[in-house]
Amino acid sequence: MLATAGPLAIPIWLALLFFILSFLRGPLLTGIFRVFRIADHDLEVLVRKRLDAPLQLLFVILALLPFTFLISQPYGSYVTVITHIFAVFLFFHVLIQSIDLSIFSWYLKRSRANVSAVMRFFTLSVLYGIAAMLIVDWELHVSVLPLLATSTVLTAVLGLALQDTLKNAFAGLNMSLENSFEQGDWVLFRLDSTDQWVGQIVEIGWRTTKIKTLNNNYAIIPNSTFTSHELVNFNRPNTVHGRTVEIPVLLSAEPEKVKMSLVKAALSVNGVLSDPRPEALPTNIQNDRIIYQLRFWLVDIGAREELTGKVLERCWIELKDLDALSRGG
Repeated sequence: MLATAGPLAIPIWLALLFFILSFLRGPLLTGIFRVFRIADHDLEVLVRKRLDAPLQLLFVILALLPFTFLISQPYGSYVTVITHIFAVFLFFHVLIQSIDLSIFSWYLKRSRANVSAVMRFFTLSVLYGIAAMLIVDWELHVSVLPLLATSTVLTAVLGLALQDTLKNAFAGLNMSLENSFEQGDWVLFRLDSTDQWVGQIVEIGWRTTKIKTLNNNYAIIPNSTFTSHELVNFNRPNTVHGRTVEIPVLLSAEPEKVKMSLVKAALSVNGVLSDPRPEALPTNIQNDRIIYQLRFWLVDIGAREELTGKVLERCWIELKDLDALSRGG
């Protein structure tokens, strides 16, 4: 009779419904993946790991919530408020984690967008902050407007005190949104005409970018400095990278034979691409010699200095056979 009539009828049916949902949470998550046609086992494991326990706890609390009025007063009111707060918090937690998983762990990953960890942390922090203010407003009936006014003043003070830090953080966010660079890219960073580095990006942090240079050292560059100076990304639009060297040759040497020898020398080095084919052209005349420019292509940026040295060695051998080596200063 209690299940069909009386004041406990509705709480009993609600409790039964939420207990059933707590046991069916696994099939529910699987059904969502099938509805949206998401075939990603790693993502499904991650979703279960992060949402399974909060969902189960939320359903159990919702099942027990209708019976809190049975607790004698004044303790019943306290238990009801605390249970409400906990249930609403779990709801927002599951919702925010679902947004995080669907946007950052699935959509952006699938679209290969480069979103830094700081942007993800910042977004989640804002969402949790909004959720906390809503809980305070709904459950504790405390106006959040004075809190927002206070936080605005505090934000202004912190903004003035942390100008450089915020500038670097927003520069890092801008890099992530533009997707111009990502971890693993080979770049040339030029601070000025005499100070430059070639290296591989190993980390884009919320304040600095770390580059592993060709000398196997780490250059840690503030994001604002990194984005405000000349940058060349060797991985965009593709990983094929051109390398140019200048070689002095005797003015008396036959141009066609010199060009054929220089191209042959470049192609004889393992690591130099045959497509695009190396090319050699005369570019300048200086007294008794002519300057040839040899351009060749490679994909291993980390080995470009070694390959360049080997190409020059082969060029020396080829030109020596032609008796075309320039000995001028």
